[in-house]
Amino acid sequence: ARRGAHLLRLLTIWSFVGIVALPGLAFTAYLVAIASPQYVAEARFTVRGGLPVGMDGIGGGINVPTALIVQDTQVILQFMKSRAMVESLNREVGYERLYQSGSIDWLSRLRSNQAIEKVEKYWQQHMGLAVQLPSGICTFTVRAFSPDDAVTVANAALTAAEQIVNDMNAKMRDDTMALAQTENKRAQGNLATARANLERARNTEGMLNASEQSSAVNKLIDDVQSQLVKMQQDYDSQRRYVRADAPQLRNLQTKMDAAQKQIDALKGQLTRSPNDKASGDVGEGKGPISGSMSRLDYAQLEDTIAEKIYGTSLAAVEQAHLASETKNMYINTFVEPVAAQQAEYPKLAIDIIFFLASALAIWGTTVLCLILARGVLA
Repeated sequence: ARRGAHLLRLLTIWSFVGIVALPGLAFTAYLVAIASPQYVAEARFTVRGGLPVGMDGIGGGINVPTALIVQDTQVILQFMKSRAMVESLNREVGYERLYQSGSIDWLSRLRSNQAIEKVEKYWQQHMGLAVQLPSGICTFTVRAFSPDDAVTVANAALTAAEQIVNDMNAKMRDDTMALAQTENKRAQGNLATARANLERARNTEGMLNASEQSSAVNKLIDDVQSQLVKMQQDYDSQRRYVRADAPQLRNLQTKMDAAQKQIDALKGQLTRSPNDKASGDVGEGKGPISGSMSRLDYAQLEDTIAEKIYGTSLAAVEQAHLASETKNMYINTFVEPVAAQQAEYPKLAIDIIFFLASALAIWGTTVLCLILARGVLA
């Protein structure tokens, strides 16, 4: 038992030396003497857009919804973390070359000939993004091993983000314009068809406007009825003094019969009698005005609807032209990256404390496992 306790004490001491003391000294020496200083360039911006700000009834601005701000912001932030951003930085400023410099310590340096996925992870470790809600203000930081490199990479990243915004704007404008022009062409074709149908209906019915024709026939009926009433009055007044077979009465009777026939004929032009057959000489262009009115009104209604749709499509094309001249989304950078005057990394005190705390936790776990193993073996 005494021999086991002595062995446990030795293992505890040597494990402390191997897990905490030596690694702690090596880590501290690395941070103090070897680790390359890292400088931070910071930029702050907002992503605006998605929909233009509207106006309410009294002329006040209607704010863009918070959910829309978050959505547009996340689009840009996800791009800034992506492989596409790394490839853009490689093209513009030689990102890998900057972080593979021989002046950078070996542990912090980006290894040469790395796969793009590992370069992407390295980029994500040396940049930071934070969003304040509901304002949507984004804080973007870049860590590099010289102040100028940090500013260069930060500016290149913001330029790439602006470019993706411009590409999104162009795509939205192109899609909106293409849709508006397609709808306009279809509305134009429908209007031309409706106009042709209306012209065909007018030619078939032999009139331009059934309502005007009906009004003219009704006026004739009223005039003939007025004449018939006057002749009837004359006939009744003369009938008191002369015989019914008198020439003047027979003349009046003939005129009244002719007037009545004219009235019946004019009424027949307006509507079809229920006793009339649908066949015979009653057809398109020969039937009553009521039938012509239905066909012409239907053709006129189609033409009116097509004209209104065409007008709406023209307005949509004009709105698309106006939208194409403005940005639907843009980055507003109100804090530009500037060169740092002192290094922010490594943070000696915080890094050493964190390392020692982690090492002590591992050592404590190891000692606990040794004590439990001794108890089991005993």
